Amino acid sequence: MWFKRKLSYSRYVAVECLADGLAVVVQNGLDRASFSHVSFTRCEPEAQHHVLKQLVQEHGLKGLPCSLVLSTDQYLSQTLERPNVEPSELAQAVRWKIRDYVEGDLSQWVVDSFPLPDAATRGRPQVVAVMARRTLIERMLGVVRASGLELDAIDIASLALRNLLALQEVDASQPQSVFWARDHEAIVLMCRDHDIYLARQVDADLAGLADPAQQEWVGQNLALEVQRSLDYFESQLRQRPPRFLHVLSNAHLDVLMRQLDSGLALDVRVLDVPGVELELAGDVALAAGAALRHVRLAGEQAA
Repeated sequence: MWFKRKLSYSRYVAVECLADGLAVVVQNGLDRASFSHVSFTRCEPEAQHHVLKQLVQEHGLKGLPCSLVLSTDQYLSQTLERPNVEPSELAQAVRWKIRDYVEGDLSQWVVDSFPLPDAATRGRPQVVAVMARRTLIERMLGVVRASGLELDAIDIASLALRNLLALQEVDASQPQSVFWARDHEAIVLMCRDHDIYLARQVDADLAGLADPAQQEWVGQNLALEVQRSLDYFESQLRQRPPRFLHVLSNAHLDVLMRQLDSGLALDVRVLDVPGVELELAGDVALAAGAALRHVRLAGEQAA
């Protein structure tokens, strides 16, 4: 996404600033996933400057490139037909096309886009426009810059999860799917050949999975959201259905997987975050995926 540049360091940092905490992941090298630091610190937004600066000092991270990853409630996305303009004019053309999808003046929004694969657009080139409020971006950039890190890029949840999916022991040329949930946010992701074909943000109620009286109802609703995405992927995008659903959450993962397994006709597996315990993985998954953006995965480069 935003501000991409060539990497010249052997370590790379990813940061996610949330309403209730701060996720930080440090990746070593470019050849494989290798995290030297993974943490999720519960704190208010006002304390994030201090928390991140202290982590940077303790682990010798000052001056390293950093990706700031946005969670699902920090950006909007909209699929659009690709404007028929030169590449140098695409950014401005996309900004013009999304004016009807955002509130207020366009100057209050930061906008970028990425293309959908040709196989997902049936001969009509499309892009996904991503929009985030400028005030939010500026606040989080202030946290990163005050810490001594150097901003390299701004990532979004779906691209970060795509990078994690590339680490799984599966054939990337075959359709793959992910369901990731944290508290009340969730994403259903469909990929093939490391390209995103479909990314849907859905509401989740992970707390309801803790109540035996609600587990089945909550699980059925989440399974229905995944099934709707699978149906669209197969019927509208004309892709073969995936064999596996990789699942990760920051709470009640065992119940969630059991409910999804009973409600869906595909193999449900844990989305692995290498070297990270499951109790922490759901909270840091987006930062971990963003930390992989320059790592060569399955013969390709993450983005």
